[in-house]
Amino acid sequence: MHKVIIAIRRHFGDCSFLYKSTVVAARKRSTEISRTLQAQADDLQKLTIIKTWFMKDSYSAQNKDIQHK
Repeated sequence: MHKVIIAIRRHFGDCSFLYKSTVVAARKRSTEISRTLQAQADDLQKLTIIKTWFMKDSYSAQNKDIQHK
């Protein structure tokens, strides 16, 4: 009976290690994905700001052309 208990403990100990290492790997991957998405969101925000600036600049130039006519 004692050998069976030791075998069960070893088995679940190994499973526990695998579970923990899997959870750690998943957390690292999740953090990596989160950072990538944040960087992409930051880039998209910068592009939106630049596009808005160009649109305002273009609109301003059109208004000046209309006023001069």
